[in-house]
Amino acid sequence: MKILKKILFFVSFFFLYFLVKEFLQLYTYLLGINEVLAIIVIAILFLVVIYFGIIPIIQIFILPADLGPTSIISEAESLRVKRIKKLRGNKFLKENNFDFTSIDNSEDSYNKIVAKLRPECERIRKKYINQVFYSTAVSQNGFLDAILIFSSAVNLVKEIFLLYHGRVNTRELFVIAKKVYYSVLIGGSEGIEYATEELFSKLATDTAKSIPFLDKIFSSLADGYINAVLLTRISLITENYCTMIYIK
Repeated sequence: MKILKKILFFVSFFFLYFLVKEFLQLYTYLLGINEVLAIIVIAILFLVVIYFGIIPIIQIFILPADLGPTSIISEAESLRVKRIKKLRGNKFLKENNFDFTSIDNSEDSYNKIVAKLRPECERIRKKYINQVFYSTAVSQNGFLDAILIFSSAVNLVKEIFLLYHGRVNTRELFVIAKKVYYSVLIGGSEGIEYATEELFSKLATDTAKSIPFLDKIFSSLADGYINAVLLTRISLITENYCTMIYIK
């Protein structure tokens, strides 16, 4: 498994090449229109990355690092007690008048609290998944897709951490960051669109091929769908880190 992970990591540099290529294509296209326009658009995009990406990452690191499961089963009970105590001050639960009178330090009480938070986490997840699906399906440039995926993933993770009133430790943050990294590269490389267009050209009927831009529509929808799936995976991993008490 470790060897496979190393191989995937080195393969990711191959996708990084395509991401850089998409950036250069965008810049060249804008440069062909107007040099000043190219500079302004690229500057705006980097400001977007800073505002919607870098700043939320800083905000994540500011949060208290007291979430995440333990791998030592003897520590599970004390961690659950600590987690319940912390959740008594949870902003969302207070605003929704959650009844803590029947809550003790048992596993059943903890599950009741998590069950109350889960629909809100699902709402946050759907918001960003829909956003990524529609925006990357419409966008026709891999570099723009990468920015959209990166900003959505970072803010999704941040909102889930805020909901659960903290964040995981640095090691577990690194695990989530790798998932975001791979998602950005896959979405930004436009590999899904290329593959879908190739499949369409090989498998589609002559009637389907005769419909203008149908291959582009299918490839864009496939691109948006895969990006949404990858973001869903990131959100579920993050939620599990925030809710699970013990993990092998």
